[in-house]
Amino acid sequence: MKMRFLLTAVFLFTIIVLSNTAPAPALEGTGGFIRAVAYNTGGDLFAYGTQGGDIFICRAQDGKEINHMEGHSSWITALVFSPDGKNLYSSSADQTVRGWSTDTGKQFLMLPAGERKVTSIALSPDGKLLAASSEDRTIRLWKLPSGTPVVSTVLFDNDTTDLSFSPDGKLLACSSEDETVRIFSTDNFKVKTRMDLGQIVDSVVFITPSRLAAGLEDGTVQIIEEDQIVSTNRDGNLIIADLTASPDGKLLAAACQDDCILLMDSGTGKLIRRYDEFKDGVNSVSFAPDNRHLAGAGEDGTVRIFETNSPDSIIRISLAPGSENKDYISAVSYSHDGSLAAVGARDKKIHLFNRAGELIAVLEGHNANVSTVAFSPEGKFMISGAQDGAVRIWNLQERSVEEFRPVECVITQVGFFPSE
Repeated sequence: MKMRFLLTAVFLFTIIVLSNTAPAPALEGTGGFIRAVAYNTGGDLFAYGTQGGDIFICRAQDGKEINHMEGHSSWITALVFSPDGKNLYSSSADQTVRGWSTDTGKQFLMLPAGERKVTSIALSPDGKLLAASSEDRTIRLWKLPSGTPVVSTVLFDNDTTDLSFSPDGKLLACSSEDETVRIFSTDNFKVKTRMDLGQIVDSVVFITPSRLAAGLEDGTVQIIEEDQIVSTNRDGNLIIADLTASPDGKLLAAACQDDCILLMDSGTGKLIRRYDEFKDGVNSVSFAPDNRHLAGAGEDGTVRIFETNSPDSIIRISLAPGSENKDYISAVSYSHDGSLAAVGARDKKIHLFNRAGELIAVLEGHNANVSTVAFSPEGKFMISGAQDGAVRIWNLQERSVEEFRPVECVITQVGFFPSE
């Protein structure tokens, strides 16, 4: 039986990111951090933002990239989808908040948000209010979709660190380095409650309309009910970067700068599970709407998705080494027997790994970003396509290669198929 190959090409560049459906060694990169991660309301998409200011929207089922947005000039600090999933909002250290269409990836809104880094954003449950906290000690609110300013309030004695709307939309909580959490009424945006917690508060999240959690500088997580602290828990000297509650209010997750995610009971704060796969700090964490999946964004250049009833990740997305995240992974393929994995990247190279995740070869020759790779069924050949329209067929046994250029546009997909 002869083998033929199939390729498709379009003028829009498609990137396939590293994912798998069973625990296996992740192919991590070393070129920059993933700063933020968020699921959409339907749970079929998630987004992540990088140190370089890029934002990616991916399919939750397998991690395949759907859109890539550029516009921010510094790292992404927070991401949130609109309730209908049509828009994505981002904040950045470039002092702006931006709105993006999830369908087209185009920016439709840019809001100046002070003179210093925007630390967090939050969207009201009805999607009509957008709030931002900043290192200039200010909370800002805008009406959506117009972006009309509602209020800009300086009430804190130090940087504001995090924001959270209550599930009923009636309250907005804000944490600060001035050691307080302040709760505002969304009717008049006046302070309803001020809680002094005795140390810097890095993160805050509403669990129910009357219960919230606060992450403190020393790693303590406090559960607060009706303005009273009902439980205090601490798992070592961890630095908590982000807190999030599951949609059903039963679980609480903490992203820690100590290379892990903590999964807790939201009623008691007691630890249920600790995820230790990351090789560097975890900046952000997000629950899927099904309450069963959890995504974390790591400084090791990976996004990892976990099941809440298992300690192992089921999908991993990794950035390849490169300056400011420009050399991230753009294509991946396993050989049919599972003994090899080929990873194409924006460094114009193909990296071959064995089953243990060890790098065994680097194939050079493409003059543009490698956008797709595939193995022949018997594993003798590999085909790759690049952003400049070049296709290469690699003979892995004889270590030879042939190149041709069938089109003058981006190659998005290649593969082999049998022919009599």
